[in-house]
Amino acid sequence: MATYETLATSSLFFGLERPQLEQIVAISSVEKHAPGASIFTQGSLVPNLFVVQEGTIKLSTDVHLWPKETLLRTAVTNIGAGSAFGWSAVMDPPRATLSAWTIPNTTLIAVDGTGLKQLMDADCTIGYYVMKRLLYLVTSRLMATRDAVTMEQSAEMSRQALLSR
Repeated sequence: MATYETLATSSLFFGLERPQLEQIVAISSVEKHAPGASIFTQGSLVPNLFVVQEGTIKLSTDVHLWPKETLLRTAVTNIGAGSAFGWSAVMDPPRATLSAWTIPNTTLIAVDGTGLKQLMDADCTIGYYVMKRLLYLVTSRLMATRDAVTMEQSAEMSRQALLSR
């Protein structure tokens, strides 16, 4: 599937007019990754927003369940074709709030974050539309992160209770 079709059917850009999508395609590139590849890690600078063309991405967060304990990587969600991630690329500063890893061989459309910000500033229709979709994306990831951390903390508390018996 070509870059245009991937972006046109993605959760983030679906519904934009062809000329607007073509501007986004112009600042995009295709990346292919092997299983287990790190796309970015929590806290790192994220220059690109990504749309999954093919494959699956695992999003995870690193948390401390107890003060002064080692970091625990907690899976937040898996996303597939048509889903966007790396929304931090259009924020200032563009720091990742989660880590992203490939599961199988994965093909991604990488949209240049700086270029997308410029398009959003220059065309208020693109800006409003993309920010509205990004707000939904951020909200859903926040809820998934909260749920994953709560489940992990509950499981850890149960393990600790069993060990203290």
